Amino acid sequence: MAALEAAGRPWRCAYTSPSLAGQHAALRAGLGITVLPRDMAPADLVVLGESEGLPNLPDAEIALLRARTAVPIAAARLAEFVLSALDRRHALHAAA
Repeated sequence: MAALEAAGRPWRCAYTSPSLAGQHAALRAGLGITVLPRDMAPADLVVLGESEGLPNLPDAEIALLRARTAVPIAAARLAEFVLSALDRRHALHAAA
């Protein structure tokens, strides 16, 4: 939003959803545009950028926070899976 404002592009919030599937459904219905990592954009959606008059966006960071106390084994395994998937994705992008 700040990047759009800095570029002098008017905007409004047309839809919000806590789920990625809900966001994709809204995009497919033509309700607007959103910001997603490029590799999270489904093949049937168009990736827009500077050539369409949109501002270039900085890289984003993701953080995984864990409790300092013991966590259930399922939570620990999920955290390990997420970190492993992010490491693999990072390695693929670095090699490209």
